[in-house]
Amino acid sequence: MQRFKILILFLFLCGCGDKSFNDKTVINDDLFNVVSTNAKVLLDVLENDVLEVSEFQLCLPENSTLNGLDLTIENNQIAVSLNEGFSGYDEFDYCVLYADKKQVASVKLEIESLAIQEILNPPSIIIAGESVEVGLGFNAIVDKSELIESLKAELALSDVEQSVELNLLGVEYLSGVYKITFNVAENTSFYRNEKAIVKVNLLGSEKPLQFETRFYSKPKMAQLNWPQRSIFTRQEYLDNAQQGIIDFHWLNLGKWKLPETHTWEEDPYHNVSWKLFYHSLGWLTPIAQLYKETGDTELLDKLNEVIISYDQKFALGALDLKTAYREDAVALRVNHLLYLYLDMREYLSVDANNALNSLFDKDAVMLQQYLDDPTYDDDNHGLIQAKSGLNLYSVFSYKDKFKKIGESSLSRVNKASVLMFDARSGQNVEQASEYHFIGISMLLEAKLQLNNLKIEPSQTLIETLDKAILFSAYLLNDEGYTPAIGDSYSNKYWRGYVNRYYELFNELNETFEQFKEYGQDALDNLFVSDNEGLVIAKSRNNSGELNKVFFDAGPKRIVHGHFDNLNLLVQLAGTQLLVDSGGPFNYGNSGRRNFWSISAHNSLVINRLESNEFDAILTQVEKMDGYYYFSGVQPNPDEVNHKRTVIFSTYPEEWVLVLDWVESQDASFRVEEYWHYNKHAEISSANGSLIKVGAKEFTHLTLPNTKTCKLVKGSFDENNIPKLGWVSESYNTAEPAYVKRCESLGTYYQKANLFSQKGKIEHFSVVENESEYVNMRVNNTIYQVDKINQKVNIVE
Repeated sequence: MQRFKILILFLFLCGCGDKSFNDKTVINDDLFNVVSTNAKVLLDVLENDVLEVSEFQLCLPENSTLNGLDLTIENNQIAVSLNEGFSGYDEFDYCVLYADKKQVASVKLEIESLAIQEILNPPSIIIAGESVEVGLGFNAIVDKSELIESLKAELALSDVEQSVELNLLGVEYLSGVYKITFNVAENTSFYRNEKAIVKVNLLGSEKPLQFETRFYSKPKMAQLNWPQRSIFTRQEYLDNAQQGIIDFHWLNLGKWKLPETHTWEEDPYHNVSWKLFYHSLGWLTPIAQLYKETGDTELLDKLNEVIISYDQKFALGALDLKTAYREDAVALRVNHLLYLYLDMREYLSVDANNALNSLFDKDAVMLQQYLDDPTYDDDNHGLIQAKSGLNLYSVFSYKDKFKKIGESSLSRVNKASVLMFDARSGQNVEQASEYHFIGISMLLEAKLQLNNLKIEPSQTLIETLDKAILFSAYLLNDEGYTPAIGDSYSNKYWRGYVNRYYELFNELNETFEQFKEYGQDALDNLFVSDNEGLVIAKSRNNSGELNKVFFDAGPKRIVHGHFDNLNLLVQLAGTQLLVDSGGPFNYGNSGRRNFWSISAHNSLVINRLESNEFDAILTQVEKMDGYYYFSGVQPNPDEVNHKRTVIFSTYPEEWVLVLDWVESQDASFRVEEYWHYNKHAEISSANGSLIKVGAKEFTHLTLPNTKTCKLVKGSFDENNIPKLGWVSESYNTAEPAYVKRCESLGTYYQKANLFSQKGKIEHFSVVENESEYVNMRVNNTIYQVDKINQKVNIVE
């Protein structure tokens, strides 16, 4: 029970009963004004009495008051147990016994409820998990040690019609004011700047006092975008953490033993990507996860040490922009530090938590710069920055310095959705299938973040996702996976992105449903992205197997698109024949450039220039009876132009004819021609004209059939890095694959290459070759190709 100090407002003497003692002992009536809340009250009724005897006994003629309150005697005081919610007037008698004498006096009670008179310095915001202090003024002086049992506080969210219970943590009396401390548990739903009313009450009180505020909660990790977090919590990474090892397995570089002390200049593989992930600090995640599972203090000590060390190493005024503060390192690190903040700060030392906050401040400065830099508006790194900015804002939306980051991140999402994907076709401008899917994934996750932040996505974001997901269906093979195109992996799957789209947008898309049911047959047989210069044409043979051609004649794209203009990929009879070499190999040195270069694609290298200096131009795309044709031009330095026309014949013949011309008015030039075959291909003829892939056989015929062509497989450059004749389908891995390489010199170049299944071609020849056109015969049909305008007509 609580005890409260009694305020005696007035005392007076009245005659009641037998009140005369021969020895001048006199007891007097009492009037008490009591302020209490459902507590036991001790009344010192003898304080105003005259007791000139050495021995006496306090007694109660009745054991209850007029209104039925229980009475007891404790240490010569009368204890009154106040009923719940009782207030008003009450009275009772008491007596004093001495020898055979007895005196009786009355006690009158005025009982009023303890009440809060005012709330002092109410907070403008309340943040879940963080303590809040509020000053309370009462109508009485109360016992602070027991007040907390009678106090009740509740936070009502007026915008969402929900209440959140507050946890009272303590009470302190200071300078006439009671200071109460409370918080809201962090396991609430995610709220950002919700209008709220805090009601502070005492048990039994009818009218609580209240004040308005704004409420923020910290999001759960599942409500944020956590790139690679799920990777780092796998059992293999927990096992590595137990052994003090990190392994960025997607880089295929192997395991590395953590040093006792970090210099932050470590670079064991001389690989910029390894350094990026090292400085992202994501490898701390399994250490933290393992500590939470095992309680091993050595792991916690390691976390504290690394966080403090990293903060001390990189001062804001001396930023290391090459590693620690390069844009992708900053963007990834922010996410991983947020995990440590949300899940580990209760375990970390004070110094480590201070270092975390310091790192957030420094990373936020750089992240803001990158978000404001339009250079990143149209690439995937820009979206990674936006994701990190939205995460940072989600956790610290109540801090003014992070509001600008939130605004910039939202702007980046909207701009990226417009710039990263062609507005008409939905194609990713980086022209790499892996990054097309990554872009979709990050925009979907951005949509989730906007949902959590209660921000409506722009219409352009919604339209972009519709088109981008639909375009990605054109990239797929029949079995539902992607080939490698550009700087990318193969085997991306489409359906998961559609399911995520449905989950976030809560609506079906009829086009997606058609593709899910009918696959490639639900799509148009000819897809053209004019802005990006991409053509995808397809057909089926009489066995139902897919034939497909990719032709790229768009703007030059470095890094993710590669130097691949006028590049060609061919699939016949459901089999990849001409492939892209992929290329995420050995970032940061010549290894990657070897996979970027023109010679790593199915195109021509002119005068040994391995890069596209100018944009290619898609000049023609036509669909005729039984065949498609498309053409492009790749300008080169010194007015040397490469022209390529592709004829794709559909059922029943099914072949692909590629015609190349190179012209120069002023000088001779050197042409190197490259054809990259499936890594499973076996070449069973000396000149490479017969190709076997599994159980399928194909022919590759050329006119003129030059003797300068050679087959290359698995060659290396001077640094022993894969150069020619390789397929790279994941980071730093390469599998040998045949490449046909031809070379010639001159002032004019003309070449025809025909690809088909074995047995489909009975006749292939040049019927007529003039300066303005060439007539090519394939089986019984003559195709006339205009060399100037690159148009195709059937002669007979």
